[in-house]
Amino acid sequence: MRRTILFRLLAAILALVSAAALLEAALRLLPAPAAGREVVVREVPRPAPADEPQFRGPEPDLAAEAFRIVAVGDSFTWGDGVWPEDAYPARIERRLAATEPRVPVQVINWSRRGWNTAQAWRSIEDDLDRLDPDVLVLGYCINDAEPASAERRRELWRELGWWPGDEPAPGWLARNSRLVGRVRTSLLNLRSRRTARAYYHRIYDDGPSWRLNRRALESFGQLGSRPDGPRFLLVIFPIFDSQLDAGYPYRDLHRKVAELAEGEGIATLDLLPAYAGVDARRLAVLPFTDPHPNELAHRIAADRIVEELVARGWAPRGRRAVRLAGGRRFPAED
Repeated sequence: MRRTILFRLLAAILALVSAAALLEAALRLLPAPAAGREVVVREVPRPAPADEPQFRGPEPDLAAEAFRIVAVGDSFTWGDGVWPEDAYPARIERRLAATEPRVPVQVINWSRRGWNTAQAWRSIEDDLDRLDPDVLVLGYCINDAEPASAERRRELWRELGWWPGDEPAPGWLARNSRLVGRVRTSLLNLRSRRTARAYYHRIYDDGPSWRLNRRALESFGQLGSRPDGPRFLLVIFPIFDSQLDAGYPYRDLHRKVAELAEGEGIATLDLLPAYAGVDARRLAVLPFTDPHPNELAHRIAADRIVEELVARGWAPRGRRAVRLAGGRRFPAED
């Protein structure tokens, strides 16, 4: 009986070893997956003070006579991982220009990687008169409520038991075995995503980070209530680190931000429904590794934002619509 059990145990171990050896051989024969690296843009932003945007290309011509939209935000608006012309602000400009070619359109991408909402507000507060936008769009990502201090962010992550830079260096086996290396990477990514979910929910507790974020959103919202101010649209982006279905882990955070905006009378567009039914692996720069929106996700966002502007009468569809949207740059012609 014991010999039979021992024989079966050895046979199972041998089968596992053989299967692992076959997988290792297959992984070595197959080319390493590119994971989208051929099309991922790893552009280094040009230096700028922390409270100023990092323009991709020349600074905008503010003397231009145009219907002007200013898109404010962090790396999602900046277009981390995609070409400048593929980021949603540039796509909005092309869509609106094609919709009404008689009206010059200018969309300024006023963004910087890493900004939270409070930093975005401080960056633009003193420049609003100079920018003189007809429409102001805030591209809001769920992590925009986090602290500005990198050290404080690290502390919060470590309190939850994880910081991406703290993982041990791969051992000899992980360095020399593609199978072990793949398994190690998958486990690290899984742990990072789980901690990220806990981290994002934590920063939405009624602590100092959320209160500062709330005040910044209220400040943006007050612009839209001014008779001579720009129209203001809050656009909430999902995080592309998981499927955007019923199990999406940040749906409650979307609601919290949307309810705050509704209470302040802020026009809001939650993009989560726009991605319904689309495999999230088709939307992220590097699926489940880099959760920034890729070219397809930016295209969907731009299309939905344009639809919202048109529905609200804030898009430059003829001279009359320009007058309704502000009308400071064109004569009133019906």
